[in-house]
Amino acid sequence: MDGFFGGLEQSLRDRNWHAVLVMSLTLPDICVKASDPSRKTNRTRYAAWFEQHVGPSYTRSVGAQQYRQEHKFLSGDDCYALRCALLHEGSTDTSEQRASDVFDSFRFFAPGADGNVNHMNQDGGKLYLMVDVFAKDMLAGARAWWDSLTPAEQTAAKARQLTVTTTDGGMAI
Repeated sequence: MDGFFGGLEQSLRDRNWHAVLVMSLTLPDICVKASDPSRKTNRTRYAAWFEQHVGPSYTRSVGAQQYRQEHKFLSGDDCYALRCALLHEGSTDTSEQRASDVFDSFRFFAPGADGNVNHMNQDGGKLYLMVDVFAKDMLAGARAWWDSLTPAEQTAAKARQLTVTTTDGGMAI
């Protein structure tokens, strides 16, 4: 997983926001498959992984003190719909995605020089997210998941993962 984690961290440092989004949205697929290599990843498994490992970061208590309620800003199904729209269509419009739960579209903001943050703001069927915060949340969830595996599970997962070798036979990642 080091290659995937390191690649996402490098993309964050380089402010390569498209790569950041693609890598962030594919991490759950990679983790799900590594958890159970005999089964294909799918909407249900992706959404469940997200809910367990990242979802708590997207749930907040909102409202006046006496009326506070738990509000889920991003569900596993909506994240899967976003993944499908972005990876298959290059879009953040999820209105045509069957997995879409609450949102019709997403808008991502990159950190600017002024330091303004627009994260987990909802306007009707649109969710606004900071691309760097979203990526760091996805990465933190994936790292925590990875750290929860036994050494034997990690070794088995590593054996099945992508490796890239240099043309002179050395290991690149």
